[in-house]
Amino acid sequence: MVEEENAGRLTLGGLEAYLDLVVDVFSTRKDTRNGALFHMTQIVWYHIMNRHAGGPKIKGIELQRPAYQIINGVRRGKPYKPAALSVCQPPGGDGAGPA
Repeated sequence: MVEEENAGRLTLGGLEAYLDLVVDVFSTRKDTRNGALFHMTQIVWYHIMNRHAGGPKIKGIELQRPAYQIINGVRRGKPYKPAALSVCQPPGGDGAGPA
């Protein structure tokens, strides 16, 4: 993955986020280790789909992005910013979500 980022074909959002993920792969906690392995396979999957099947490009990992509470189909209140495991750029958009 680092080689792909260095070549400009993959955006991980910085070395720190990637290193945190790699460290989690070697965690003694099974849930942390399994989550990190799942996350890495998702990064690889989306990257392969982007490179070879026209899928969305990964904008980064562990990014903050706006999320809204939806009640009966209506967006309520101000957005909160949870960390998303992998944020992909939709075709023709920036992936930032609604303003």
